[in-house]
Amino acid sequence: MPVPTGTVQLLNNGQPIAGAVATLDANGNFSINYAQLPVGANNITAQYSGDANFDPSTSPVDVQVVNSVLVKTATSLSSTPNPSNSGDSVTFSGAVTASA
Repeated sequence: MPVPTGTVQLLNNGQPIAGAVATLDANGNFSINYAQLPVGANNITAQYSGDANFDPSTSPVDVQVVNSVLVKTATSLSSTPNPSNSGDSVTFSGAVTASA
């Protein structure tokens, strides 16, 4: 029996994902590495283009959940001199650090 040839395109919510295309190997398999999905639930499908012997087809939805990579921060602030007099120059300084 012949093996499907051609390409597979990934779609997110029915829209093609730019650059997420693969050519089938000699066994009809494919692999796509993609690192730019948005944060949240992504409804991914694979759409096969078909060839002379095989009809096009689309996979069932695979929900890929992407978590945020934002790290929580803590911000500190202090001033010198404190207290100060009206008209005095005051220096404000602080830091932003990662917090647990």
